[in-house]
Amino acid sequence: MEEDSRVVYYWGPLLQCKPLISSSSKYLLAVLESTIRVFNTSSGSLVKILKGHKHEIVGLALLEGVEDNFISCDETGKLCHWNLQRDVKGSPLVEECNVIERDTEKKCKVVNFLSCGNLSVVAFGIVEEDEEETKLLIYHSESTLKTLTRSSVELNVKLGHGKIALSPLGDFVVWLTKKKLVVKSLVSNDKGKHFIGLRTISCVACHPTQLSIATGHHNGLISLWYGLYKNPVKTELHWHSLPVADLAFSRTGAELYSGSGECVLVKWQLTENKRYFMPRLGMPIKYVLTDMKNKKIICAHVDSAFTVISARDYKLEGSIQGVSLSIDSVEPYPAGIVYDPRTRAIVLNGKSGHLQFYDLAHNKSLYQLDIVMENFTSDERDTKMFNTEVKKVAISPEGTWLSTVEFRDDFQSSIEIRLKFWEFDSQKQSWVLNTGIVMPHDKYVNGLAFDLSSKSPSTSICVSCSDDGKFKIWEVYDSSDIYKQSYTWSCQKIGVYRHLPATAVTIAPDGSLIAAGFANILTIWTTNQCHLKGTLSQPYLKESLKQIEFGRTANCGSMVMTRSENWLCGWNLFTCTLSWRVMIKSTCMAVDPITSYVVVFSSKCDALMFDTQNMQMPTRLENIITSPALCAAFIPREKKVALGTPWNEESQLFIIDKAQRLKLIEPKGDKHAAEAAIEGLVQKLVQDTVALPLPTPFSSLLAQTRASDVVDKKTSQVGSAAFGVRVQNSSALLLKVLNDARVYRLEGFATLAREYFQLIIPEALTSEEMEEKEDLDLRLKKLGENSEKSGRKLEETDSQTTETNAKKMEKKNKKKKIEMGLNSDFKDLLKIIDD
Repeated sequence: MEEDSRVVYYWGPLLQCKPLISSSSKYLLAVLESTIRVFNTSSGSLVKILKGHKHEIVGLALLEGVEDNFISCDETGKLCHWNLQRDVKGSPLVEECNVIERDTEKKCKVVNFLSCGNLSVVAFGIVEEDEEETKLLIYHSESTLKTLTRSSVELNVKLGHGKIALSPLGDFVVWLTKKKLVVKSLVSNDKGKHFIGLRTISCVACHPTQLSIATGHHNGLISLWYGLYKNPVKTELHWHSLPVADLAFSRTGAELYSGSGECVLVKWQLTENKRYFMPRLGMPIKYVLTDMKNKKIICAHVDSAFTVISARDYKLEGSIQGVSLSIDSVEPYPAGIVYDPRTRAIVLNGKSGHLQFYDLAHNKSLYQLDIVMENFTSDERDTKMFNTEVKKVAISPEGTWLSTVEFRDDFQSSIEIRLKFWEFDSQKQSWVLNTGIVMPHDKYVNGLAFDLSSKSPSTSICVSCSDDGKFKIWEVYDSSDIYKQSYTWSCQKIGVYRHLPATAVTIAPDGSLIAAGFANILTIWTTNQCHLKGTLSQPYLKESLKQIEFGRTANCGSMVMTRSENWLCGWNLFTCTLSWRVMIKSTCMAVDPITSYVVVFSSKCDALMFDTQNMQMPTRLENIITSPALCAAFIPREKKVALGTPWNEESQLFIIDKAQRLKLIEPKGDKHAAEAAIEGLVQKLVQDTVALPLPTPFSSLLAQTRASDVVDKKTSQVGSAAFGVRVQNSSALLLKVLNDARVYRLEGFATLAREYFQLIIPEALTSEEMEEKEDLDLRLKKLGENSEKSGRKLEETDSQTTETNAKKMEKKNKKKKIEMGLNSDFKDLLKIIDD
């Protein structure tokens, strides 16, 4: 059942440690887990991916003397020396070593790494896992990494970004403790400890040429410290209202740059006592970078985007954009992963209020589409500000229409919901807003889907569902006039069921049915008339449905998969039965649009791959990710690839985990070995389904009905009918009628019960009527032979004839009652049968 799998490529946060600008100012070095991404600062394109570490990298540092040389350090203390000027075919890795393992007896984890330009001083901030004690280790070196020797150890040091700073000249080091700021000279024995009071320091930066530092505080203040060893002199700079995220001096030290949550880069001209602003940079700033040649300034934002600014004229030069992160920590990437067939890119949440279109083939961001058309509102010091976010996204199969749902709730005023339909303008090569609907639903929208069978933009259908207990069908109508031809969207039909919240909705691949989940009940509706055709549920499945998916191929179009918090179920619409179920605590589900495979990710970082065509589990990927998956999607390949696993030949599986990393998962293993390992699994699932105890006799009867397609249970005929016709047990007949009824053609009770009536209503005389007729003929014959007794016999015959006519009348009335039952319900039918 297990099959080896691997993550062949991944995108994600580039901010796990402070990035670096190369000494030539040509490259930006950003860290993603154990790799280093090298971007061109002019074009913003990805140039190289450096792989030399096996653990997460915690710091980068430049090496002076040789251009574009730098050092990287991971959490185990491994150091790697890189040279970007090496030949493209050769490895940029120059040398590597690990001084922490050599000098430290206990197992520890490196959190901070700093190095001065000429490698004379190297500092490590570590935490020992056994005692959870934090230390600052300071090393000296003459030339190379392998000659590093420890010089001092400091205890009880705060670790993390901005808590430790090293002078670029290597003459002093600064660190924070719980209540003090400590400055230590690395040339002499001078050391200064300064009480910081209630002003919590958020970051520290060292002046490049002087014995001076700058500290940023949580209240937005910036302090410049002079005379650090004895009684320092402080100068305060104040503009920020939010905690200062990062500080950076220019190469000469004449300018200080600061960034915070206001999305504004502030330039402090220290020699002239002036300040300049670079506003509206998009998202809050996390890191501020300056280069050695004083040419560029780069701001790293919380959404993993980088803004390149000219240091000379203080103007924007460009941007570097990877996969944007979601700043919503409660529900990151609520729109999931959607495939755009026009650009062959994936669409997912970008920066606040935007959608990002990311080209996976060329590994670059195409553009960010502004959906909400509102400026980002930064948080205030003591107040959380709520921005409008994109919660749901759907794209029509031909790529002409884009549908989005916006939502905002500040828990004080009324909620804001907007449904927008965007049309792709082929001339402008951009999306244009076509229709905007304010408050399409009264509560949170749970689902949004297009009709996949639509081939024309003028016949597209979209469906949405909400906690207000409704799902709505939106259709395009012609709104052309004498000036131009145009189309507009409007709500045409509404479906409700028992006033339950509509938690999920989707449309069948052929467009004939709509599957909507109302709480724990799966309902099937016709798309054209919005008529309820049937409901599917089980008494023990009480959890609300979170996701509903149809089988996409022709052979599994009648299969519907439902996912709740702890159950994954497969329903067969042809037999209205529960085909299989699996108890699994899942986080997301994805269906391959080309093949019949569906994947479900569990909260334990496993993946279950089902084949909806034959109800088998061909592969199980265990521990393929380190954190649970938030959303997943199959993205079609440009060309089919011959691989050992059929689910990966025509599509690629992408996921986003809780660490906000986009990953491509590809298996490695033998298909036949995997299939042989899971033989008998489906039968076990079916047995578990049938053997589960049910609460009531009626639900037990339903369970037998639902399992009738896998358990061949024959019902024997018992007794004989009152009218000479042998029929089966009435309950078995009713079950047969229900099983033979198709949800696609469930027209009325008369059609379903016609076969039942034909069985119990004979077309000819019954045996009892024939016996009465023979008795009558015999009596008449005897009366003719014995004329003397004719008077008396005639009276007896009249009485018998009267009795026979009364029985015939009773029979006729009973037939009329049964004919009236053709248009009645089951309750009336059963009452007639009992009579």
